[in-house]
Amino acid sequence: DGQYGVDSLWFHQGLREHPSPLALGHIINHPPSGTSPNVLPAPVDWRDSDVSRIPWSLYKVPGMEAVPAVVPGIAFVATRSIEHGEELFVNYRLNPGVVGGLPTWYEAVDSEEDALRWL
Repeated sequence: DGQYGVDSLWFHQGLREHPSPLALGHIINHPPSGTSPNVLPAPVDWRDSDVSRIPWSLYKVPGMEAVPAVVPGIAFVATRSIEHGEELFVNYRLNPGVVGGLPTWYEAVDSEEDALRWL
């Protein structure tokens, strides 16, 4: 509907002031103890047909026409219905064997799964 070609109902009003309302990674956190993630990351390749959704999809070289790009990215997919104002959580899956230990705020969502991921 607006500057980004995105339906205004999709986004919280404050996000519309961000240069790209689809850049949401900065508001998705690791869940606190006893809380399950409500979004999952999914790999995505943004292509020419997605230009209205990703304003940085054209790489401009001085003196040359814009070059269409395929830009790898991550989409966050809801695992259930998300209520208005509800915080978004994704499992960060930090490496349990990291030198120096994990941050004090981090608690594994599934320790066994994390251990298998970081074999």
